[in-house]
Amino acid sequence: MPASWKYLLVLSLLHASAVFCQGIAEANLPAQTASAVNAPKLADSSPSLVHATSNIHPQFAYQNFLFDAPDIKTIGKSIIYKGQLNPVGTKSALALLETKEYSTFVIQSNGGEVNSAIELGSAIHRLGLDVVVRKSCQSSCANYIFTAGIHKTIEDESFVMWHGDARQRDFVEKMNELAAREGSQGADQLTPQERGRLAYSRKSIQAQDDFYNQVKINGRIARVGHELAHPVSQWVLSVEEMAAFGVLQVSAPANYGTPAYCDARRGTNLFLAKVSCLQVAPDDVAGTASHAIDPDFFVR
Repeated sequence: MPASWKYLLVLSLLHASAVFCQGIAEANLPAQTASAVNAPKLADSSPSLVHATSNIHPQFAYQNFLFDAPDIKTIGKSIIYKGQLNPVGTKSALALLETKEYSTFVIQSNGGEVNSAIELGSAIHRLGLDVVVRKSCQSSCANYIFTAGIHKTIEDESFVMWHGDARQRDFVEKMNELAAREGSQGADQLTPQERGRLAYSRKSIQAQDDFYNQVKINGRIARVGHELAHPVSQWVLSVEEMAAFGVLQVSAPANYGTPAYCDARRGTNLFLAKVSCLQVAPDDVAGTASHAIDPDFFVR
């Protein structure tokens, strides 16, 4: 296997969540009789996966979580996915989804690689599956898997946590700086890493825009916490707040996502102390508040 396949572009937008979520939702899924899905080796991957993960400059750090196989099982009409969202997991899950034998996608994930998550979420939505969150669905899982479900269920003592996306301000500002240098000095004046990061960001933003249009939601749901007058880094939203962004047909525990819900669980193994249950104003949803980021802010 070529050594270059072991390197993958690692960007702030990958939202792996492993950095900040190691202590959250590590509880195992209940032991059940299920048919395990054999995880593919990278050498067995499809041409598109090989293309996406090869020819990466060796100086990019290799991240094991991008190739670690998640635990994927089936029970009846349900696919149960536990672990990081990455090319390996997406390939295995897509193989099951394309059989069209399943109606529910159960997920427990701290997040993962953006494009892999978008590809999986697009298939879940296209095939009309419901999504059930077990324990936690964070970052890329919240953005692209939870929102993909036709009906969305958050189980008791479980949560969906938003953390940012491919258009979040700090990331896009850095990419716009690279794009400006590319335009004024030429692409050959960027390092291989910078060219790779810029190409990846453009691809991710376009894929994300297409996905949000597909599932008909306001993508600001994944950035609103960063764009408040008093920003927060990680947030949970009530069923009513999610509906304001177009995330509909959500079933959740009583008072889910309200400040009282967060306060009762703060300091437990369910929430990190810095997770906030937000109440957002209409201007924050629309992006018209004076402190909000221009919704057209993008990588040129």
